[in-house]
Amino acid sequence: ALALYLNIPNLKALLHRFLYEQLHPDALVSSSDIPLSECPQFDSVIAVFHSAVATYYAPSDPCGVGGMHREHIRATPSWWSGPPWYDCVFLNIDSSAAGMHGLAVACVWLFF
Repeated sequence: ALALYLNIPNLKALLHRFLYEQLHPDALVSSSDIPLSECPQFDSVIAVFHSAVATYYAPSDPCGVGGMHREHIRATPSWWSGPPWYDCVFLNIDSSAAGMHGLAVACVWLFF
């Protein structure tokens, strides 16, 4: 049902390959080259959340207690019975790149 809601027909396969990469971070073979039958299986119910709280340390911004910050990330189809609210976030796609060069911008549709 979640794959239909998100319009991602291969969501289950993507989840299996994601789990493989999490369990084998130093693998020399990409998860896309591994047969799905060799990837971890996941057949449980997936809970969906429309918000999350991120707590992080920002030493360059001393506001807060010693640089600690807390942000609410919202991905709700209706905010206070009104229009949807989908926050944008930065994703770390290359931790070896300097500054913002290793980040990508994404819109959060939901958390699970």
